[in-house]
Amino acid sequence: MHHLVYGSIDNRKLVIDHLNRNRLDNRKSNLRLTTQANNSRNRESIGYCWDSNKKSYIVRYRGKFYGRYKTAREAEKVYKLAQSGVEYVPRQRQKYMLPKNIYRQANKWGYGFTLNGIRYRKNGYATMPEAQLKLEVARKEALASYQEHALED
Repeated sequence: MHHLVYGSIDNRKLVIDHLNRNRLDNRKSNLRLTTQANNSRNRESIGYCWDSNKKSYIVRYRGKFYGRYKTAREAEKVYKLAQSGVEYVPRQRQKYMLPKNIYRQANKWGYGFTLNGIRYRKNGYATMPEAQLKLEVARKEALASYQEHALED
């Protein structure tokens, strides 16, 4: 419709832009001829976008990444907080709140740590407390073994 109101365009590099960003408002006073780059700058940014690969909304403000969110409402709330300057601490998912050196993989719990360049890793425990207990035992055994070898040398 806006092509009919504005008229034909000879230059293929130019596009018709709606100044008030309302594509239904096709008054001649609301239309201008501009480049695609200028037309893109005229878009209103909402501050977050949908990532179809991760099935979540991404929030960025002034080059800083503010996280991924399941709903548009949550993403909008975080973006508004970022704009206001209030320091926003993102809600962490439970798996990131695990104790140090404890992990969960394929519905089994495990532990992993490094001592003097040697990695110790074991999994297959049914519960997190069991993995924590085994971690402490393994650390003590590894430290005792290391100290024995250090005394021998």
